[in-house]
Amino acid sequence: MVNAILFDLDGTLMPVSQDDFTKAYFKALTSKASSLGYEKDAFVKAIWAGTSAMQNNDGSAHNDVRFWEVFSGMMGTSNDLRPMFDSFYANEFDSVKSILPRLIDHSSMINMLREKGYFLVLATNPFFPMTAIRTRLSWFGLSAEDFLYITHYENSCYCKPSMGYYKEIFHNIGRSPEECLMIGNNADEDVCVAELGAEVYLVTDVPEGHGSAGSYPHGSFAELKAYLESLPVLR
Repeated sequence: MVNAILFDLDGTLMPVSQDDFTKAYFKALTSKASSLGYEKDAFVKAIWAGTSAMQNNDGSAHNDVRFWEVFSGMMGTSNDLRPMFDSFYANEFDSVKSILPRLIDHSSMINMLREKGYFLVLATNPFFPMTAIRTRLSWFGLSAEDFLYITHYENSCYCKPSMGYYKEIFHNIGRSPEECLMIGNNADEDVCVAELGAEVYLVTDVPEGHGSAGSYPHGSFAELKAYLESLPVLR
């Protein structure tokens, strides 16, 4: 019986395509880096290389280690840029919320699930530090404390769609796949966890991936809310 619910962030809780988010994110980040004297093209190339290193992580180190060893190496600087990134995610990054099509508040839905007794997980692809995730959650009326577990680049050794990513979550929250419901918008990266035995719900407002919903429960975010309201109370 499902007692844990995993939420994707991009395209699910945040109804914006990955491409639109990435463009707005890089515009804000490169503006910050350029103001500090870093060459834009080299900076962006290093970011993408570091991201690729996380995407291809084999599980032998956390994603932040993979990112920083590649990014710092390509930037060719002895300066530790992590404080600059942390400052950006806590401040300028907030401007990216302007891409949201409307004001969104997911607090009532999350509170309803918490009151029903579900173990809530934010299963966002762990490319970002916790500082960035806290900022993003604030765009939807949420905080990190609304979830009992959040994947970020300092506690994750894999990325979606690796099964290692999901196995790592199940291990860390002490749940079997059969006890979990994964909610996401990507027909490849989110639905794939069904192979391990987890239940899935595909949100179709901002569809991504090359697969299809198939026989899995799916629908708009409004329909998802109704689906979640129908879940039984656990306590």
